[in-house]
Amino acid sequence: MMRSANLLIALLFVTYSSIAQNTIDNAVSDFVKGQGLEHASISFEVVDLENGAVISNYNASTSLPTASTAKLFSTATALDILGPNYRAKTRLN
Repeated sequence: MMRSANLLIALLFVTYSSIAQNTIDNAVSDFVKGQGLEHASISFEVVDLENGAVISNYNASTSLPTASTAKLFSTATALDILGPNYRAKTRLN
């Protein structure tokens, strides 16, 4: 998912400098409809820092927890279920 988010950000910057607004909207629409994002919450806004103009946005007024905050819930659950001394094992075959 992080890879997809990075791809979207890169696409938006490239698109801003070289392609029309409707193409940005199409790219965002395709991204949001992408596989694996069916249950995702997505919100962003890209602003020109020089003049404050909004370049593109999607659900810009929707507040979402940051990824770091969201990770606290899964970490707390893992600690509760697995205990503080649990160590994951990685096996190479």
